[in-house]
Amino acid sequence: MEKRTCALCPKDVEYNVLYFAQSENIAAHENCLLYSSGLVECEDHDPLNPDRSFDVESVKKEIQRGRKLKCKFCHKRGATVGCDLKNCNKNYHFFCAK
Repeated sequence: MEKRTCALCPKDVEYNVLYFAQSENIAAHENCLLYSSGLVECEDHDPLNPDRSFDVESVKKEIQRGRKLKCKFCHKRGATVGCDLKNCNKNYHFFCAK
């Protein structure tokens, strides 16, 4: 079995990974996708498919955006989860903010 890493996390985080667009070789944790500030779940979600549905192009853009943002907790790039406070501009990885 091939080991995949989440495109939105520091590389040493192990957790269940939601596989995404194998042709694009993108993998991400479901919670990293759900809590990323720049992503919204697709409206055309298939009720017969229990997996969440995200637009692959939007995920790729969010990965690029995250490469510019450092996590205030671990200081590594890829932090796409924004702070909940209105005037706060801090960013975190999902697992750092958890």
